[in-house]
Amino acid sequence: MVERRLIFPNQRAKDLYNLLIEEAYTVELEAELSMLKEENRRLKQIQAEMMQRRRQMLLAALEKEEEEQQAKKKQKRKGGKQLRRCNSGPL
Repeated sequence: MVERRLIFPNQRAKDLYNLLIEEAYTVELEAELSMLKEENRRLKQIQAEMMQRRRQMLLAALEKEEEEQQAKKKQKRKGGKQLRRCNSGPL
């Protein structure tokens, strides 16, 4: 395997090159970080919207169930006592 090395005329040029490489890497990482922060913010917003929709659906389902129970109670009260068939009795 052939190793490629840059040849610098002096230490100062080598230090400058390393500094530029480090700065480029830092800029790249900062750009990626800002992109990930934006994506995270967007995903949190989507999650919050989904949780809100789910909460609304659950509340609607609970209200519907409560209304059905109240309707059953009303119907029970409305009908009064009903006669029940029994097997014992005069023959």
